Amino acid sequence: AALSAVFPQMTMVHELDLGDNSINDGGVEVLVRGLANCKHLHSLRLCRNSIADDGLEMLIQSLPANVDTLDLRRNAIALARQLPLLRFKELHLSCDTLSTGGPGVIAASLANPECSLID
Repeated sequence: AALSAVFPQMTMVHELDLGDNSINDGGVEVLVRGLANCKHLHSLRLCRNSIADDGLEMLIQSLPANVDTLDLRRNAIALARQLPLLRFKELHLSCDTLSTGGPGVIAASLANPECSLID
């Protein structure tokens, strides 16, 4: 609730680090609504939270298009289902416990000609 009051003042933010904040998938839903008008935001760091595949899907679908770097290290990302990881230039998932199909999700995204991932 406190963060949602700050969102209108953050429209010029380029980088945002919300690591170590116990953000879960429900918190991601609030976050993406608040960041909708942050047209200058390029990098979002959400390390060491509790974000799972549902939260990642919300981030993929709802973050402003200009966000090209997403850091989700040390969350609960499993990539247990196919998710389109195409839109980000950098997507950090280290120290997340991927499902057995997780590497296949990454490989499918990398094989797609529309993939923007470079790191």
